[in-house]
Amino acid sequence: MGDWNTLHVFDDRRFHEETVPMLRGKKAGLEEHFSRFLETCVVPGHRDFDFEEVLLLFRQFNADFTRHPEYEALVAQEGETQFVRIHPREFYIRRFFEFVVFAECASFFPHFQMGKTLFTGAVDVKQGDTAVTGLLDHLAYGYPNNPWMWDGDGIRAWVSAQDAKVMHDSGSIVPQEEEYAQYVEEFQRFLGVVTQNNLGLLSAVNLSADRYEKSAPPLQNEKLWKGVELKYLIWP
Repeated sequence: MGDWNTLHVFDDRRFHEETVPMLRGKKAGLEEHFSRFLETCVVPGHRDFDFEEVLLLFRQFNADFTRHPEYEALVAQEGETQFVRIHPREFYIRRFFEFVVFAECASFFPHFQMGKTLFTGAVDVKQGDTAVTGLLDHLAYGYPNNPWMWDGDGIRAWVSAQDAKVMHDSGSIVPQEEEYAQYVEEFQRFLGVVTQNNLGLLSAVNLSADRYEKSAPPLQNEKLWKGVELKYLIWP
């Protein structure tokens, strides 16, 4: 059937300055998120899944939470492997990381529709602009040894506000075929709103919308999208 890919507005400044310290236990709020998260899912044996073990694992990640040193060492030693080797409840830890990100620094809704193959089949870059090609590929395909998406679902990648501006200002993004002209034009308008508000982007695949349909977004959606109508901008 293929994967369902989505593109979300992401406040990278807030992530680095506020969310990361929270994830490391240097700033209050994570335990409250953990309690709320447990209410949204059925965790088998959840009494054995406690806050302290989550905090201990989060503290093992690198500065921007894109890599886990022990996991990378395992991959280097054995080839492709599963993050469950690092922690037996990695599925719930991954869901909890997503929960915190979408509560603190990214909006699940509205998101831009990447579809199953729509984005990669529609969006192209003028020859020679390797910087924009690299950024689009990062959003579309992610990066090696991503601890948040080793089995095909989860948060794929994110880019900063500066990177989003590079893409928007480049003038290099074009449709692969004329039939995709509207989609690419809407993607450029989406990028325009993101750039005007000094925000970045986060791409994900196969996330469940149920947990976020009734949640208040951390970003001011009404202000961001006032007067903006896009066919491919998905609201709850």
